[in-house]
Amino acid sequence: MKMNKIGFLELIREEMEKFESLRSKLEVISEKEGAGASKEEDIGEFFKYLPKFEMSEKAGEFGADAQKTFQDLMQNVKGDTLQEKLKSINNFVDGVDLESFTVSEILSSLTFLRLLTKVLEEFGPSPAGFVFEAFLAALLMGKQVTGGSLPIDDIRIGVNPRTGEGGQPLSLKLLKPSTNIEGSLKNLIYFLGNDPQAHKQGVEYIVAVKWKDTYLGFFSFTITGEDFWDWIDSGSFYTSRLKRLDEKKNLVDQAGLKKELEKEMKEMKDLVSDLLEMFGIDYIGGNFESTKDAETFTSHYGIPNPMLGGQTPKTIEKTYNIATSEVGKKAFEKFKKLAKNDIDVSRLEFNDDDDWETIKKKLTARRQALIKVMRTTSTKNPLSIQKMRNYQAFLGRKKKRGKTSGWQNTLANIYKKDPQQWAKILERARSDNQFHIDQRDVRNRGNNMGEVMIGADKIKKAMGLYTEQLKKEVIPIYRNLGLLTENINDFYIGGDVLGGTRAAENAKELARDASNLAKQTKQ
Repeated sequence: MKMNKIGFLELIREEMEKFESLRSKLEVISEKEGAGASKEEDIGEFFKYLPKFEMSEKAGEFGADAQKTFQDLMQNVKGDTLQEKLKSINNFVDGVDLESFTVSEILSSLTFLRLLTKVLEEFGPSPAGFVFEAFLAALLMGKQVTGGSLPIDDIRIGVNPRTGEGGQPLSLKLLKPSTNIEGSLKNLIYFLGNDPQAHKQGVEYIVAVKWKDTYLGFFSFTITGEDFWDWIDSGSFYTSRLKRLDEKKNLVDQAGLKKELEKEMKEMKDLVSDLLEMFGIDYIGGNFESTKDAETFTSHYGIPNPMLGGQTPKTIEKTYNIATSEVGKKAFEKFKKLAKNDIDVSRLEFNDDDDWETIKKKLTARRQALIKVMRTTSTKNPLSIQKMRNYQAFLGRKKKRGKTSGWQNTLANIYKKDPQQWAKILERARSDNQFHIDQRDVRNRGNNMGEVMIGADKIKKAMGLYTEQLKKEVIPIYRNLGLLTENINDFYIGGDVLGGTRAAENAKELARDASNLAKQTKQ
């Protein structure tokens, strides 16, 4: 039976009357369930109606429509570098400066988390790695690298915005915590020796570690021709062929380097010592000075914990007096400046009405905050534990290299003058096809770029922080737009007559909300 336009509208009108009757009954049921549940349902339902984007490798193709669409969705994620964007996303999730996020920034941040979750949870291991490359390429305004006879870089960032040429080479690894970093040694040598951008910047490896608690940790390290042996094991080469390159005049002053690294480590320890009063400690045990291992140093064996052991009234009084004294206050103020925007220090401030239990929790939190800053910041921060890791790495390399440091430094000098010659020398001496780098070594010595959560449940929880900003005009519009699409499909494709009724209601509500939005735009 054919139905003309008038007949279709009559059908819609009849079904609308039925729908109004049904809705009145549903409203009674909703009132019985309580108003508190509707708010949670709104924010939970909204997750489904966030801006849609079908994530694929097309997002990494320079100049493709898919990449432009993705970048439009991501343009309001704060920061220029990956590390800055991760920090912005974490601030968003933690509700740091809650009121400072605009609606556009909220939507971009939520869409970032939703798409990243989609990549890591809905794709298989191999496709996930490839689509993850496209995700980061588009996020960082770069391009995905495909094809080529000896590819080593997966994406390029900072490319020419008109041509897509140039850019910094990045190699991406999406791994489980127990998996090491591996790759073609032949390709790496060729790339460093023959790619013009590699001569300037080396190749940066971004290692994304998928932790079991549904967080994705990002670490990075860079391999250049000059510090090649910092990461690549000389056991993968016939070193007898390379030792012939030894030139004593090119030996680095190892004693001077050791002295410099020791000085940096001591300055870091002295600074930490000056901050201990902020959590009630004025005495340092012997382990503090003797500890050279970064992980041990940031445990209670290195940095003392005032909350360990029995707390006698005398000990409590002493701890409290030190933390609240002028010295303790100055130490905390100094820490706040060093921590900068890395953590939220407001929760660590003492209040006049704090009881001992509250103060004790804050003292413990201060110690944890200090350790967090030490572990997560680069050597540019005077507190960075990376200074100790650099010293440890130096001692390990010195022990491993022994008398071979001469030829390694000679090769570094050759690389400065003639990268292609450097590559030819190493290729002739290469004995292995693959290089292997211990992931723990990367996590200890590399740059910790931060962690970001994934998973729909966690994202919905974070969304709850921004309910007030979203619920007035954003949630209704996106929800009704999504429902309108679903119900139209149900009507035309699924043959559901009531789908037309529901679509009509969605359209009416959508028109009302859009009208309100238009009025706000004109103001």
